[in-house]
Amino acid sequence: MKDIVKELYNGILDPENTIYKDKGYQTLNERIINIVEKIKNENGEEMFEDVAKLIEISTELSAIETEIAFTHGFKYGVRLMMEILSE
Repeated sequence: MKDIVKELYNGILDPENTIYKDKGYQTLNERIINIVEKIKNENGEEMFEDVAKLIEISTELSAIETEIAFTHGFKYGVRLMMEILSE
């Protein structure tokens, strides 16, 4: 059995890279890039800057949501293991 703690410490377990390799993620990201380029080309630099700010804020919000979800999921997993092992 693999030593998950060592893999996590050494950066072998990297959920972030797993997300970026997902085909669904890549497809949606390409769609966003295409839409942003269209907005930039059709509406000028000012509109593009507003959209870029919106994307930046949305990305920060998503990172916060992901961290909270991961933390809660991890804690629930540990609680579940503790409950199972105590029976």
